Amino acid sequence: MRRRPERLLQLKTEGLFYVFLAFVLVINTYYGIRLGRGEFFKYICFWIFNACAIWSFCYLAEYGGKAFLTGINRVVKVNIGVQLLIYLSGHGRIFTEYWGAVRYQGTFNDPNQLAFFLFMMILLLYLYRCRFGDRSFPVFYVLALPVIAASKSTGILLGVLIFTVLAVLHALYRVGCRKGVSMKVWILGSAIGVVLFGLFLWWIWPAADFDVKTVDYNMLTRIQEKIWKVAHGGLLGLFLDRGMEKLVLYPQYLLYGAGEGGFDRFTLASQVNEIHCCLFSVMFCYGLIPTLCLLVWLGRKLRYADAAMACAVMGLLAESFFLVNYRQPMFWMILLYGSEVRMDGDGERTSIPVAE
Repeated sequence: MRRRPERLLQLKTEGLFYVFLAFVLVINTYYGIRLGRGEFFKYICFWIFNACAIWSFCYLAEYGGKAFLTGINRVVKVNIGVQLLIYLSGHGRIFTEYWGAVRYQGTFNDPNQLAFFLFMMILLLYLYRCRFGDRSFPVFYVLALPVIAASKSTGILLGVLIFTVLAVLHALYRVGCRKGVSMKVWILGSAIGVVLFGLFLWWIWPAADFDVKTVDYNMLTRIQEKIWKVAHGGLLGLFLDRGMEKLVLYPQYLLYGAGEGGFDRFTLASQVNEIHCCLFSVMFCYGLIPTLCLLVWLGRKLRYADAAMACAVMGLLAESFFLVNYRQPMFWMILLYGSEVRMDGDGERTSIPVAE
C-alpha cells in the first residue's frame, strides 16, 4: 500500500492536471450555453475520456508492471503487422485530394490518422526497448515506414525523422563513450552530418515555379510543397497553413480562452478550422493559466524520462507542433511512459536500467 505522504505527493503532482480539467469544464460549458452549441460539450467529453485513459494507463503500468507493458508491446507489433498486410494486399482505403491526387489511409478515416497511429506504435516499441530491451524493434520500425510514407503525412514524417536522428545520435554517443572516441572524431562526424544534410536540402529544394498539382504526388513532392510554402510565404505562409493566424487576429483569447469549438466564429481568419498545433490550440482554447497548469504537470512527469526516452518525446512534440493529436490517449501514453515505468509492483520508485 502507498504510504500517506506518498499519496499526498501523488495528489499534489496530479492536482494541476485536475485543475486544468476543471478549467476545460467551466470554459467549454460557458461558451456552450452562451452560444447554444453542443460541440463544446463534445470536447469536454474528449478531455474526460483522455483523463480516464491517462489514469488507467498509469494505474496499470504501476501495478501491472512489466507484464502489462509487455502485453502492450505485443499488441503494438500485431498492429504494425496488420496495417502492413492490408497495405500490401491493396485493400486499404484511399483518400483523394480535390485535384485528384491520392493518399493511403488504410483502415482509418484520414491519412494523418493512419500515420499518427503507426508513429505511436513505433514510439511505444522504442520506449519498451529503452526500459526492458527488445532487439526486434528495428524490424518493426522498418515495417511501419512504407505505410507511413504511403500516407504522405509530412507532419508525421517530421516527427519520425527527428525521433530517428536523435535516437541514432544517442546510440552513437553511447557507443562512442564506451569506445573512448576522441573529440576530433566527434567534430569530424558532426561536420560530415551537416554537409550531408545541406546536400540533401540542395537536392530536394523546389524550383520557383513548383506546383504539387503538376508533379508525381508522393512523399518527396509533399516535402517540397511544404518547403516551397515556407520559402515563398515565410512564417506567414506556415501560420496560414496551420490556422495559427487566429493567435494574431484574436490575441485576447490567449489570456482567457475561446473554448474548444465554434471555430466558424473567427470570421477574420482565412480558414474555418481549429489551430493545427497542440500547444497553441490548448492556449487559444483555454487561456494562459490552464495551459501553464497543464505544462507544469507535464514537465514534472517528463523529468523522469532518461536521455534515450527523451528522443521519443522530442519526436512527438515536434510532430505535435503541426498537428492536433492531444485527443488521442496514445499521445499521453508516450509522454507519461518515462514516469510510469519507474514504478515497481509495490508502487515504489526504482531506477531504470537503459537497454544497450
